[in-house]
Amino acid sequence: MADLTHPDEAMRLVLDGIRPLPAQSRPLESAAGFYLSDDVDAACDLPAFDNSAMDGYALREVDGKAASKNSPVSLSITQTISAGTVPTALVVGSAAKIMTGAPLPAGADTILPREVAREYEGHVELLEAPSSGDHVRYKGDDMRAGDKLLPAGRRLRSFEIGLLAGQGFGEVRVHGRPRIAVLSSGDELVPYTELPTLGRIRNSSGPALAAMITAWGCTPVSCGIAADREDAIKAAIERALEHADVLLFCGGVSVGDFDYTRSALNTLGFEERFWRTAIRPGKPLLFGLLNKKPVFGLPGNPISTLVTAEVFVRPAVEKMSGSRGTQEPFSVMGTLEASFKKPRSLRHYLFCSAKTGADGKTLLRVLEPQGSALLGMGARANALVIGPEGVSDLEAGMELRFKWL
Repeated sequence: MADLTHPDEAMRLVLDGIRPLPAQSRPLESAAGFYLSDDVDAACDLPAFDNSAMDGYALREVDGKAASKNSPVSLSITQTISAGTVPTALVVGSAAKIMTGAPLPAGADTILPREVAREYEGHVELLEAPSSGDHVRYKGDDMRAGDKLLPAGRRLRSFEIGLLAGQGFGEVRVHGRPRIAVLSSGDELVPYTELPTLGRIRNSSGPALAAMITAWGCTPVSCGIAADREDAIKAAIERALEHADVLLFCGGVSVGDFDYTRSALNTLGFEERFWRTAIRPGKPLLFGLLNKKPVFGLPGNPISTLVTAEVFVRPAVEKMSGSRGTQEPFSVMGTLEASFKKPRSLRHYLFCSAKTGADGKTLLRVLEPQGSALLGMGARANALVIGPEGVSDLEAGMELRFKWL
């Protein structure tokens, strides 16, 4: 199948055609899930001051070095330091009662936890010897002013939001999230809320794609169903791209008599990068640019639609959103439970039931039958497995890459 684009080459062509969306400033509390557009440097040390990691007693190591359970050392308590207060310097030969997060008093170099001390009448008995630095969080341990805090391209999770908040950032510069138009075609399709007459089917690919796009953190733009006429498809494409950054066109990209998507795109000045890939399901996949916006012609069968969207569209959307990551999504390894036959020349994405045993190994069971229109099969699967090209017989016991669904 020399006319088919190798899937790795197809992925390269997709990513080569993608540019991140312009940067924007967002309030920190609404920036979760976005990708930083610029490096961010630390504005201050974290922690900002030496503080206690435990509820206990601040003291000098030298004053408690002789302590043990059988021979405790007693020190007077000269102050109690709560979080948010400013302590006085430690009196030599004494201890300060201290709470978690409270500043370390000058002169103290260690914290003895409450659990290994006994307090009585303004004194504390040390039941074990402390070591210098025990349970002390030193100024700048986590981050120093001027250090690179976060790199451009980092996706902001709760950890990054908390780190930025601790540095006093009220807003951050991030790339926008793409609006993704979903347009289906086919005279056989009716809206999924309608009862189809004989020979017609509900449009399941459109809502499924919209759900997938929402799960990616992007905004789906539902553009309905275009009739199987070139003029209707052309007009629908133009309308869809007026309101979106990316177009996903479902159906009409194969070689049937009524597959007009490719020709309609070409009349609009479409810059085709590839058409048809060496994969199953999803071989008729089409990709290119129209008015500098990415357009994916996805196969109409719903399983093919969702596989090609997950494998090819999602990395493109992440790059548009500002991600600079190159993590392989099919990075988990599992063992095939039973043999399965596949086309030798194609990379076959297989829907499987996966189960991880007590030994940590994952067994993969291919669901049968596999089919590009079998949504019930897809709903039963919890793993998508790569059956590699160049192999026709996948043998039981073979190690294969997969991703959890």
